[in-house]
Amino acid sequence: MAQHHILLWKHPNVRLGIKGLKGAAKRFFAGLQIFISEAHGPGNIAFSREAPGQIVVLQLERGQTVDVREHQFLLATSNIEYSFFFQRGLANLFFSRSGGLFIDRFIGQQQGGLLLIHGYGNVFEKYLAPGEMLDVEPGAWL
Repeated sequence: MAQHHILLWKHPNVRLGIKGLKGAAKRFFAGLQIFISEAHGPGNIAFSREAPGQIVVLQLERGQTVDVREHQFLLATSNIEYSFFFQRGLANLFFSRSGGLFIDRFIGQQQGGLLLIHGYGNVFEKYLAPGEMLDVEPGAWL
C-alpha cells in the first residue's frame, strides 16, 4: 500500500488498485485520505515525495507499533495495519492549523513487514534517557 501521488514509474506487469482504509467516514471528516494505492505483481515500481528529504525504512515485527506524524507515510507492505488518531493538547493547538495533530499508527501483523516514511530535510534518530525531554516543532517530527 502507498499514498496517492507518489508513483514515479512502474513496469507494465505491476497492477495498481485502490484500497479503502478503516474508519473512512472519520478520516473523511478529518480531511485525511480515505483510499490508498495498492500494487501487485512481478516487476519494479518507484515512488518519491515532491520535496527534498530522506526516506526511512522501518522493519516492524509482529505486534510492533510505530506512530508517525500525518503526511509522512510513503508505503508499507500489505501485512502492516494502518490507522490514525487525533492528538489534542495546548502545544498542538498553537503549532498546528487544525487545533491538534493527526498521528498515523502502523502495526506489524502476522510475520511483520516494512514501513517507509519520508522526513523533510535531514533525518536522525534520537533515543531519550528516562525522564529526558526534547521539544520538537510538530513539522519536524516523524
